[in-house]
Order: sequence, then C-alpha cells, then structure tokens
Amino acid sequence: MALDIAQANLYTLSNADTSVTYTPLGFGGTAQLNYRRGEQDIVFRGADVRTLATEIGALVTVDLDFIPDLETTTFSLFIPAVNLRNGATEAAVETVGLLTAARTSFGGPALVQGQLKTYQALVLTGAAQLVDF
Repeated sequence: MALDIAQANLYTLSNADTSVTYTPLGFGGTAQLNYRRGEQDIVFRGADVRTLATEIGALVTVDLDFIPDLETTTFSLFIPAVNLRNGATEAAVETVGLLTAARTSFGGPALVQGQLKTYQALVLTGAAQLVDF
C-alpha cells in the first residue's frame, strides 16, 4: 500500500507577543512572510525573504530594521519539513524564531567595541498546512 505524502506549504505560528505566517510559494509563486510584534506589522515578499536550506530545516530571514551607524535587526525562522499523510491538511508545529541585533558602524565592524551580535530566541507554536494558492 503506497502512502500519500504531501509537504506543508503554509506555516502559521505565534507566541504571547509575536505572530508569523510563512509560505515558501504563495500567491504569485513567491515566498511571503508576515511578521507582527508590538507595533510592527510587516509583510515581506520575494527577494526580501531569504531562505537557506540547512540540516535542521529551512532558515528563513528578513530584515526588520536598519539604523545607520548603530544597529540592524533581523528575524530568522527555522521551518521544519512537515509531512502530511493520507489526505491530512494540517499538523501541529513547534519551532524557534531568532531576533538578531547586529551592531554596525559606518567604518565597518572593526570599529565596533565588544560583541557584534546579540540574539533573542522566540519559541513559536502553531500549524503547518497544505493549502491551494
């Protein structure tokens, strides 16, 4: 008996103060990540969504903020592969998002004193789904 297996293509994740929706190939055939935290509510599409395949899942990164000569803030999200078997269209997911603050300088990183990057890990839970776009 052959198994009917599909991969999830929509991830809806959140915690107490952050919500993220990600699809690798949404409307128009491009990646889209919606990020909401506090006053920030940003939609990223296409080339603004950078994806890197790693051994532990896809790493999806977007730029949240850039303050010249001070700091750049990015959000990265680990997207696990999710198999949906035998007609299932949804599965529970738990993953990690990472806020990275990178200290910057007009003169380059050598002019920054001390640690260049700091991290804040966000545990996110939700669902991975198979949807028709």
